[in-house]
Amino acid sequence: MIVGLTLTWHALASATHDSHAKFRGDQPTLPGLLSLHEDNDQLLSFERHSENYVKMFWDISQFPYCDYFNISSLTQSGKHEYGSIAKETIHREGFAVIKAKNNERTEISLSCRPKMEYRWQKLLSGVVDLTRPSSVQNFKILRAMTDESQKSSISFEWLLTDHDDPTHYRLILSYHLKTNVNAHKYVDVSSLNSITVYGLNPSTTYVAAIVNMSSLGIASVPASVEQTTPPLISSVLEAERITKKSLLIKFTPTDADGALFDKYYLELLISEKVNATVSRSRGSRSRSVLFKGLLPGRRYLCRLFTVCRGIRSEPVTQVFTTYPDKIQRLRIISRPTSVKLFWQHCGDNMPYIRYRIACFNPLDGRDPLVVETTKDNLLVEKLKSSTWYTFSATVIADDLESDTEAVTVMTVGQEATHPVQFRRLDQTAAVVSFGRNLFTDSNGVVDQYSIIVAEDEQLDKFDFHHLRWKAVQKYHKWPPYLAYSVKRNPFSNPKVQSSEYLIGAEECDNELGYCNGPLRATSQYFVKIRGCSVAMICMETGYTALSSETPANGSEGSQAVMITAIFVAGVFVSRFLLA
Repeated sequence: MIVGLTLTWHALASATHDSHAKFRGDQPTLPGLLSLHEDNDQLLSFERHSENYVKMFWDISQFPYCDYFNISSLTQSGKHEYGSIAKETIHREGFAVIKAKNNERTEISLSCRPKMEYRWQKLLSGVVDLTRPSSVQNFKILRAMTDESQKSSISFEWLLTDHDDPTHYRLILSYHLKTNVNAHKYVDVSSLNSITVYGLNPSTTYVAAIVNMSSLGIASVPASVEQTTPPLISSVLEAERITKKSLLIKFTPTDADGALFDKYYLELLISEKVNATVSRSRGSRSRSVLFKGLLPGRRYLCRLFTVCRGIRSEPVTQVFTTYPDKIQRLRIISRPTSVKLFWQHCGDNMPYIRYRIACFNPLDGRDPLVVETTKDNLLVEKLKSSTWYTFSATVIADDLESDTEAVTVMTVGQEATHPVQFRRLDQTAAVVSFGRNLFTDSNGVVDQYSIIVAEDEQLDKFDFHHLRWKAVQKYHKWPPYLAYSVKRNPFSNPKVQSSEYLIGAEECDNELGYCNGPLRATSQYFVKIRGCSVAMICMETGYTALSSETPANGSEGSQAVMITAIFVAGVFVSRFLLA
């Protein structure tokens, strides 16, 4: 029968068995005298008596028929009989002293007999284990910190071992000032693998040790660590000057009573891999630091530490934002009753960036329409055709605003004086033609044209970029795609009055990029023209349906010359009308 072991500590500070216990330094400390015993269902128990001896207790009331008791022990060195002990002796003394050597396991047997019998009856058995428990493994410090209340704490961690069963063993953590080895404080950390000790002094070195102690007071070899608590810090970070590419940061001094530290350490996180750091001595009057070469509209985390003997305090942190640059790559598409603005997005990693767009008619006297968005485009509708509107765009990073970019745009007229012609040439090709005056020069001279084709005008998308021929093949009905891009202005020659373009002129089996691919023979098609100025202010026509009619090659009374040029991207036909 193996004896169960328990450990009783009088007035011992015991940590609660949660996942990470907390212990305050002002709790009761472990006394010098301990009551250590192991018991077996409260019938047989042992207590350390002296070197190589233990006291043995049992409740004789549980055995009323016994008048004499006999104790025998078995160790590695042999068996020992203690002889007959009368019940009266146990009543008077309350225990029996037996020999049990250090670093050995002693098996104990208790027998008894009545007065008139000479045969011993075995009652109880157990083991007195005076071997040294295994040491606590991987005892280390997780974290040391000093909070705003000017008190410090240290968090410890360790690995549990086979000798960590709280029924038989206790883990005891002790700590003391390095300069005062006699002022130990203790805490029972049984069944735990970590604990935080609070109420310590800042900028102070502590020594901590942990032992695994058996129920009979045999302690393992201690595992110890040393830690200096972080210093105090009460400084405040401020921005003295902010530009698009620099930050001038100032910090106030840490002047709390009892603050012990050597220097200040300022750190600005430029990126995940790059930090800019500056040190200032405690007595330095220079507490302003200029960080240059930054990026516009970016958030930068700044951290300030005090440092004592190489140990940093908890950081004082502040996020500073540089002024953003003005809006980039602003592009506009104008239609008769709507205008859509596009610009370069700052990136998904900058969610604090937003854009303020204002729209107003400088002639009607109304308050401007103002919208803020985090997207990279904005559609403004319900406008008047052939009307001037001014759009302004401002980038906002947190509460800092960029310079404003403004542009005035005229909406497209409702009816084109010179409409677009779109006629089928054969089953897989069609011809688009339009004149010099398709768009006015109100928004600047048109420098390039885009021909956009779709099988259904209801699939129109108000986008700046369109799909290519190869990308629309997977659709049942082709959405708008870029059929032809005219990079060179066909009307740069003042004699050119109209232009024609052949759609579907190329075989695109091996083309991955742009290609002027063939049309489907049985489908209806629609075309629209987009014209853009050098400043990327674009205008769009409505859709024109494909016609099967083929007009005459020329008209009577006019003299014309047709010049046909074949390009890699398609066929370009220019008609020069002679005055």
